[in-house]
Amino acid sequence: MPHIAASIPVAVHQPGRSHRPASRDFRTAQVTGPVGGCRSLAGVTEVQVTDGVLRVRLSRFDRIFGLLGDLAVPVEAVTSAEVVDDGLRAVPGWRAPGLAWPGRVKVGTWRSRGTRWYVVARRGSPALVVCLDDDRWAGAVLTCHDARELAARLGRSATA
Repeated sequence: MPHIAASIPVAVHQPGRSHRPASRDFRTAQVTGPVGGCRSLAGVTEVQVTDGVLRVRLSRFDRIFGLLGDLAVPVEAVTSAEVVDDGLRAVPGWRAPGLAWPGRVKVGTWRSRGTRWYVVARRGSPALVVCLDDDRWAGAVLTCHDARELAARLGRSATA
């Protein structure tokens, strides 16, 4: 039987240094995705407007904890699109079901007086608030660093 050697990193406390590794805050870091969309590194949630369809492709984290699937809505169903600086405050109603970590993240379905909102919002980033004429969703709140560009594209499509 062959001998296999493996090295395992061991944390060693050094005076004047923290014994914990530096924390990584990926919740607000975002990268431009393909075809003018946006992805959050918290889980690679992509928001795109392609071929006349608004598409939201969720990360595994958002799918599991938000209890949501991907969203695909024709641009004709978009009645309005606006950008807000704090997406967490723009979320209407109560969570049912989904994930809410106060002041940090809201992912899931939010309900308010007979309406349901599709929510993927994180702190520190602008959000695209889209009102929909759809049987399932009244609207969506989507954290996205290029929300202004997407709102402009949706606004042009909604008026055309």
